[in-house]
Amino acid sequence: MRLSAASLRALSSIVFLAVLAACSGAGQSSGVQGALPSTAQSMTSHVDLGGASPDKCKGTGGVLVLPCKVVFNSSQTQVVTVSPFGPSYALPTLNHGCDGYANFSYFDYGMFNVTPGTTKGTCKAVFTIKTTGGKLVGHSTLRLTNNV
Repeated sequence: MRLSAASLRALSSIVFLAVLAACSGAGQSSGVQGALPSTAQSMTSHVDLGGASPDKCKGTGGVLVLPCKVVFNSSQTQVVTVSPFGPSYALPTLNHGCDGYANFSYFDYGMFNVTPGTTKGTCKAVFTIKTTGGKLVGHSTLRLTNNV
């Protein structure tokens, strides 16, 4: 069986959400249903949104980044993988990457690995998603704090 790029993107989002759901524990409700593709909605009832309210994770045009808040400190210096996604299967673009505060590297199928940078403080990284024709679908913001 051969999968298209769109199918692989959808599958990777579902797998990512399943991993988040498994790691976040039972009993935590995110309330982000409706902002996600219907195939992923059932898996998001336990997604950890990084301590932010679900409404603050929403961007424009149905674009969402999970987690939407990352805090690096003495007990959290490991790589954090963030996944921006939306109603379009086009890959997201990082438009502002918190230069100095964090390092972003493209991981796989639209996911980004984030590590702490050398500058302490807070910043916002903006991810956009466009259609394959180049039309802007929307954007979402990752709020980042580096205390390392």
